[in-house]
Formats: sequence, C-alpha cells, structure tokens
Amino acid sequence: MRWFVGAAAALTLAGCQTSYQKTGFTGGFDELRLSENTYRVSVRGNGFTSKERANDIALLRASELTLAAGYDRFAVVGGEGVSSQVTGFDPIQTNLYGNTLVTTGGDPVSKPGGNIIVRMLRPRDPGYAEALDAKRIETQLRAKIAPS
Repeated sequence: MRWFVGAAAALTLAGCQTSYQKTGFTGGFDELRLSENTYRVSVRGNGFTSKERANDIALLRASELTLAAGYDRFAVVGGEGVSSQVTGFDPIQTNLYGNTLVTTGGDPVSKPGGNIIVRMLRPRDPGYAEALDAKRIETQLRAKIAPS
C-alpha cells in the first residue's frame, strides 16, 4: 500500500509543468559564474513545460543574478538558447469497443532545455543603452511564473 501512495505522489508531481526552482525532479534552472560579471544560466523543463516558460525561467534567473550582483542591466551574449527536444513518445493504447478498435497515444513528448550566457553591465559599459532592464524583467516575469 505504501508503494502505491508513493507512486501516486510521484505521478502527480510528474504531471506538473516545471516550477521556478533549482534543477530538480521536474526540471528547473542552474547557473555557473564564468567571470565577475558573466553567468551561464541553464534551464531544463519537463514534458508539460512550454519553450516560452523555459525561456522566461532563464530570463528571470538572469535578472535575479544581475540585481543581486549590484548591476541593473544585462545582455544575452551567447549560449545555445532554449529549444525543445523530443525525448520519447506517449504509450500507445488500444481498446476494443464493440467491433471497433480504437488506438490512442504515440504522440511525441518534448522537453525544453538549453542555456544563455549573460553579461551584466554598468552605465559606463558599451551596449548599456541597448541592454535589458533587470528590474523590469524581474517584476514582469515573477508575476507571471513565480508569484508569491
């Protein structure tokens, strides 16, 4: 009976889109500091997470890192970006209804993932005027994907 409850809880968690969190069972974000003002922000989603949400998670984390480091703007200067990869297929189920055979499933399961490299900028740095406003992005995306 205990294994059934544990399995049901695991399946329930697996059915949710990726939360705004450090990388865990259902995906999330991670970062690597490359230099004083440069980070690689990686994101991994699950099969219920859209590519747009994965992009938003990466930008929100980049904004938080920028503000925490005392900068107010950042530029995406590299990385592979976030894309979706087919990681498998839904199980195929066949049911017989009277004398009719109905088959469902077999749909591809895509999981978004990738990384961006961000450089934090100060007002005197080249490209500052065109850089992304970390506070504005943080405010907009937190309300969208990580409400308190």
